[in-house]
Amino acid sequence: MVIARRDAFAGAWYQDDKEALSHELNDYLEKASSTSSTSIHHGKKVKAIISPHAGYRYSAPTSAHGYSCVLNSSNYDKIRTVFVLGPCHRLYLDDQCVLSKCDQCNTPLGALKVNKSIQSELVSKYSDLFGYLKDKKNEEDEHSLELQFPFIAYLFREKLNQIQIVPIMVGDLSSESISRMAESLTPYLDSEESLFVISSDFCHWGKRFSYQYVINKDISLSKSIQQLDMLGVSKITEHSKNPEEFYNYMKKYKNTICGKNPILVMLNALQKSNNWKNHESLFLNYSQSSAAKSMEDSSVSYVSIAILQ
Repeated sequence: MVIARRDAFAGAWYQDDKEALSHELNDYLEKASSTSSTSIHHGKKVKAIISPHAGYRYSAPTSAHGYSCVLNSSNYDKIRTVFVLGPCHRLYLDDQCVLSKCDQCNTPLGALKVNKSIQSELVSKYSDLFGYLKDKKNEEDEHSLELQFPFIAYLFREKLNQIQIVPIMVGDLSSESISRMAESLTPYLDSEESLFVISSDFCHWGKRFSYQYVINKDISLSKSIQQLDMLGVSKITEHSKNPEEFYNYMKKYKNTICGKNPILVMLNALQKSNNWKNHESLFLNYSQSSAAKSMEDSSVSYVSIAILQ
């Protein structure tokens, strides 16, 4: 019997009709592909992308920039396994990461098969770090992974039966565990058949997020939030070979970047990679759910970044 993760957020956070969703994603990707920032990468391999995970009307236009990079990369045809790393919003995971017990993850565009072999390897070699979710409902309640699945299914729709995914919910990790998780994933990062999708929103600003830091009072509030976010982006793009830069940024500003641990895992894995000298990070796009104007407002920021080789 096939165990399937249902597409729990379809019909709410994104469309549940196959044709309508395909049309929407195609539109986002075409618009992203036409921009100069996305076309710079042509001819290079895309090893990883950072992609947001809000409702599609908010974050999908930004997500499309990263996925457009993948679509036009030199290694697109070789990709067979997509690792999706995301934070846990509802389930607290203390210094551990959890894998899916499902055989496939459903989307309105078709099912994505889970690479059970790689999951078994991770649990076997790093049993203190990786485990399986006992309750499928906990997996279906988490949106950070699911919001990437329709993009992946659409991107590889012509060869969907050849694609497998490794969904990983990343918990609250110590520095040592971040390093060990990076070590566990580095061999796959070095493979031409692998793509890593790091699911993360950036600043969650406002009273409802208990975060109202203002980095620059001389500009508008929304611009100040953007300045704070872009400082974090620079620690990824300009200092991608030194994970400490992003770690220190997070420690200083405590920006509410929900996927900070998945990002740190990726940066540490890149540092451990055999090809670490050959990669570069490219900022693609930035947007906000709304433009905060007063301390009573709130917003969430979205960023798209590609790791090229």
